[in-house]
Amino acid sequence: MAFSYLSVIYSDLVENIYLEGKNLANNKRVELLQSFNNGCRAMVHSKSDYPVTIGFAKIGSPAYSCTCVTYSYDCICEHIVAVAITYDQSRGVSFTPWFLPDKSSFLWRSLLAEEMSTPDVGKRMI
Repeated sequence: MAFSYLSVIYSDLVENIYLEGKNLANNKRVELLQSFNNGCRAMVHSKSDYPVTIGFAKIGSPAYSCTCVTYSYDCICEHIVAVAITYDQSRGVSFTPWFLPDKSSFLWRSLLAEEMSTPDVGKRMI
């Protein structure tokens, strides 16, 4: 059974990093270079080209790397998020986040934005 790499790192994300990474993935800015059993190597084409590797350490914890400034501060960056999303999609795996740990209102803002942009016909109730 396939797992979502994004689901493994999700609890360590902050809202803006997740949203920027999702935007990069949605805009097809990620080029998967090599997939392997538990991760991949990729190039993210953003302001510069950023090589990214995601996978797992021998002890089973997530392992990742990027050459950007954000990552140099020991943070998961938007490039890692974009690669995680693209890697998951390439394997037919999805993960739908319901909230972000540091901003629980993320779900409600997202649902409200979706509600406001949806025509009245077929609107879902929240």
